[in-house]
Amino acid sequence: MTNIALIGLGFMGRAHLATYKSVPGANIVAVCDRYVDFGKSNVAKGNLSVGDALPDLTGINTYADVDKMLGTGGFDAVDICLPTYLHAEVAIKSLRAGYHVMCEKPMALSKADGLRMTEVARERSKVLSVGQCLRFWPAYAEVKKFVAENTFGRLRHACLERYSTMPTWSQDNWMADPEKSGLALIDLHIHDLDFILYLLGRPESVQAHGVAGDQGGIRQVNALFKYPDAIVMASGGWLATESFGFRMRAFFTFEQATVDLDFSREPNLTVYPAGAEPYTPDLAEGDGYQYELMDFLECIKKGTFSDIVPPESAAESVGLCRIVEKIIRENT
Repeated sequence: MTNIALIGLGFMGRAHLATYKSVPGANIVAVCDRYVDFGKSNVAKGNLSVGDALPDLTGINTYADVDKMLGTGGFDAVDICLPTYLHAEVAIKSLRAGYHVMCEKPMALSKADGLRMTEVARERSKVLSVGQCLRFWPAYAEVKKFVAENTFGRLRHACLERYSTMPTWSQDNWMADPEKSGLALIDLHIHDLDFILYLLGRPESVQAHGVAGDQGGIRQVNALFKYPDAIVMASGGWLATESFGFRMRAFFTFEQATVDLDFSREPNLTVYPAGAEPYTPDLAEGDGYQYELMDFLECIKKGTFSDIVPPESAAESVGLCRIVEKIIRENT
């Protein structure tokens, strides 16, 4: 059994808390949030269905101060679901205190901070995992397998899309501050840029245009990545109206098949092979959150970084986001 302390009880923290119930060997023993009144239900809502009230925390130690919780101990690992601008600071503090760390995405606001987190984890011989959940999501993992195993020949073209209304649920509206969240480019678009890197590695070249937010930062991104055998497009942002909600989809063209992934419908993934009838692959049950947390516990058992999301790779994804941002600003 791995005893875990969860830091941050916003909607993402509550999603992790609920998910751990389906992760064998996970035992939540402490939670920390300086804003939550643990006797009430003043919790942040979000774009995931995790409920509007605090879950039952009976038997779980509650804290309002991270330093006090880390000093008290009684757990093996911490799961950080704090605002992005706090990730590096709290992760490094937790690693130096002797705990394994699961950090929600994005890993940090800069590649340099992500690499610094990784360096401390190596120095302290602790696991550092990052919640780039698309790499674990069964439908996306199936596409990765198609590429890795050359199931349908070379990938020639892909288009990944992710759209949402502007988040309004964050504490003190920190997500609207580009210095704290990086806006849609770092918080939202990183999902697809990270999966592109996971799928194909670093691109030969990048083109990008975007729409800036009122306070700076990027609220809408359109990026084009050139590879030796493929063109990959990624589009996403926070410009949608409230009634639109949230959508994510992707389209992949191989030499011998077209693959359509759309989470607005069931089944999510459909394969259209050349010369054959379309079919729906048999996918593992569960979602990316469950499998990333299972991977975290497995890494702790083995004493190694994740093979699926090495922390250096997650830092590279932040770096690619900043490259896209630089190109957008040069084109504005």
